[in-house]
Amino acid sequence: MDTTVPILNNEGVLHGDHLYIPVCDESLKPFVGQVFKSEEDAFQFYKKYGKSSGFDVRRGSSKKGLYGQIIYRHLVCAREGINPGRHDENSEGQPKKKKRRRKPSTRNGYKARIIVILQNENQYCINSFSEAHNHKLISPECRHLMRCNRNLDAGHHMVMLKCAKANIGPFRAFRVFKELVGSYEDIGCTSNDFRNLSYQMSTYPDGSDEQLLLDMLISQRDLGEGFKCEYLLDEFHKVKSIFWSDAIAVQNYRVFGDSVSFDATYSTNKYNMIFTPFTGKDNHGGCVTFAAALLNREDVTIENVMPTTRHRFCMWHIMTKIALKLPISLRENAELTSSLYGVAWSEIDEPSEFEDNWHGVINEYGLEENSWFSDMFSKRSYWIPAFFRDLSMSGLFKTTSMSESENSFFRKYLNRSSNLAAFYIHYESAMQAQRHSYK
Repeated sequence: MDTTVPILNNEGVLHGDHLYIPVCDESLKPFVGQVFKSEEDAFQFYKKYGKSSGFDVRRGSSKKGLYGQIIYRHLVCAREGINPGRHDENSEGQPKKKKRRRKPSTRNGYKARIIVILQNENQYCINSFSEAHNHKLISPECRHLMRCNRNLDAGHHMVMLKCAKANIGPFRAFRVFKELVGSYEDIGCTSNDFRNLSYQMSTYPDGSDEQLLLDMLISQRDLGEGFKCEYLLDEFHKVKSIFWSDAIAVQNYRVFGDSVSFDATYSTNKYNMIFTPFTGKDNHGGCVTFAAALLNREDVTIENVMPTTRHRFCMWHIMTKIALKLPISLRENAELTSSLYGVAWSEIDEPSEFEDNWHGVINEYGLEENSWFSDMFSKRSYWIPAFFRDLSMSGLFKTTSMSESENSFFRKYLNRSSNLAAFYIHYESAMQAQRHSYK
């Protein structure tokens, strides 16, 4: 609450504006001669007075003595003084490259304040107290929105971190927190405070989030609990690639790693590094992740890393291109398309039978000079089922459908605008969800 007092000019005539004097418990009101043990104690007392009265406070001007101690300090209403404004030119009169967003000033020029001065070397005394404001004070029902009553403590940070793991944005996190504490008055901050906190948690100076991610991975590896990680740096000491696998993923690979699917086409962070999960199937046919990598190029050949394994192209991607690679005159020929599909997808033919059947169709329709069909035939050992008949469980991986299913799963948790540290937090949350689903 406050009382209103009319402002009079020198002739005693009503000037038109009003002064507002706070009404509060007398024990909270400052008075001239009041003594504090430190300048900070004086500030906290005035801040408490402001909280109870409906206005925010801030530190104003000060003067220091010979040895750096504060001789006097102005503690003022946050709306005291005149905003110096922001200039759009530098000291040389040239326009600045980046203009700041203009916001209206909340300062109104009136000097509601206390002035504390140093006495006896270690105590501060109120020398002056101006209690009148020329703006309305904040009503009790809205005082929880005052800056001095807003505080992001460990509980707020924990909720934001948990929501970030579930890829929940700051405004939805704010509503979740409201339901946890009961009411908006009990939250202790605003939705914009949540947004700013989220921004602070997701932004780092260039390169520092790379080092943070490496530190997180290396610290887990050094614990000696089965966590694996490797990384490569370029000539500028920037991350080229990172590979990691935790103890559970390593064990899953030992049990279900007869066949592995991976797809190096999914970009999932603000640096456009390629997220590459290594995926298999468990004994229930569900996807299980063996490891993950972040790559700066998608054309790195896996054979360089796993030379003793058999590698297979995605048949679906190849077969969907057939219609586009045929001459225009043959694109509507359903019999040709059916013959090519029958030859390519057959799992009962031996390699020699496939080659005979392939040449039969190619020669019948005059496709001997078609470069795409010639190229696909030269690479037949990478995608035709006849060349994988000797390989156990080869029928599980004719296409990248498993990797695409895995990518679809990770999209629920990952955010393309994330930095590397935030990405890893989201990845860990996704792995917990995946492992919970097949318990």
